[in-house]
Amino acid sequence: MTTLRLRRALSLKKNILRTGLLVNIAQGFMMNVFINASIGLGLFVINELQPIPLFGRLSISGDLVGMSATLTFLVCWFNIKTAREEIKHFPQKRIDHPSILVRILGLLIPTNRLVRVLLLTILFTALSFPIIEALHARGKLMMSGFEFILFKSFYSGVLAAGVILVSSYSVYIKKS
Repeated sequence: MTTLRLRRALSLKKNILRTGLLVNIAQGFMMNVFINASIGLGLFVINELQPIPLFGRLSISGDLVGMSATLTFLVCWFNIKTAREEIKHFPQKRIDHPSILVRILGLLIPTNRLVRVLLLTILFTALSFPIIEALHARGKLMMSGFEFILFKSFYSGVLAAGVILVSSYSVYIKKS
């Protein structure tokens, strides 16, 4: 009689998701591009397939600020935890002799995870305001659905890459 052995399920973290800063940045970029393209399509449909205005009820500016805050908070929260686990398993990845800019980052960012996440969320959300002002200055008061989806997905991917880079470095140089 043959017994069936249940194979242990593949661990997502150990077998599927790769580790390393560049891989995390690439994964974060791609995930946020696809997620936010879907959300942008949903907003376009909710707006009854009309162009999305820069300001107003369902607007580019409101979406940009909300997306920046939410995305930064979530990405930072999970990335800091992942980076800490990576440092525990691979202590050689800790930056022992950081450059002056990385040292300044280490001095400015607190050790407490929640405070660090909130600080980075405020910082990266504030970066969306110059983008809104640049769109306004260029006279871009509305975007068609396709243009809005492309803009939203690309901006979220770039934002995620920056958040992953800064939050990872904040862990790699801190004794946290």
